[in-house]
Amino acid sequence: SMMYGEDHPLTRPISGNPQTLESLKLEDVQAFHKEYFTAGNTILSIVSGLDSAMVFAAVEKYFGQMPAILRKIEMQPIPETSGTASDSSEIGSQQAYIYWGYTFSAENELEIPLRVMNDMLSSQLAFSLREQKGWAYRLGSVIDLWKDHFSFYVTMGTGRETTLPAIEGIKQEIQFFKSSAVDSHHLAQTKNIMLGGLVRRRAS
Repeated sequence: SMMYGEDHPLTRPISGNPQTLESLKLEDVQAFHKEYFTAGNTILSIVSGLDSAMVFAAVEKYFGQMPAILRKIEMQPIPETSGTASDSSEIGSQQAYIYWGYTFSAENELEIPLRVMNDMLSSQLAFSLREQKGWAYRLGSVIDLWKDHFSFYVTMGTGRETTLPAIEGIKQEIQFFKSSAVDSHHLAQTKNIMLGGLVRRRAS
């Protein structure tokens, strides 16, 4: 909410909340289904040893009557972060969860270099703050692109007593990464890890 604004759709939980779920009526679901459950909005993936003619016949039988329209939702752009702000809430736990980030605009062509650099940064954060200092239960940084606006954020689970040192540690590691030259070995290693991840996701 602090990154995108209180009313931005990206701040809403995908699975809803008690208020939105309780207010939902059958007519709402039926109307949504009629408007958005269309062939233009659907990706159908089939893995089968059956004859292709049999598969296509089944697809035609069960999905052939779907409207062919493509229904898009226009979403307001992501605002750029200006200035700094912070917030916190008590969760009654021995653990603390840190969310730190901002938004910025850049050319879409920079998406792949930014994702590679983010993976390099994420591994550096994990090595320094989790492996060396032992501060993190989970830790990582993310780059997301929506149209021509990027979101960069770091999430970290740590102990309550290490919350403030962990926040400073994140800032210091980012500054260190920013001021250091790109190591060719680290770059090659990161690219190989990312390629390996693509292979695993696409393996049948």
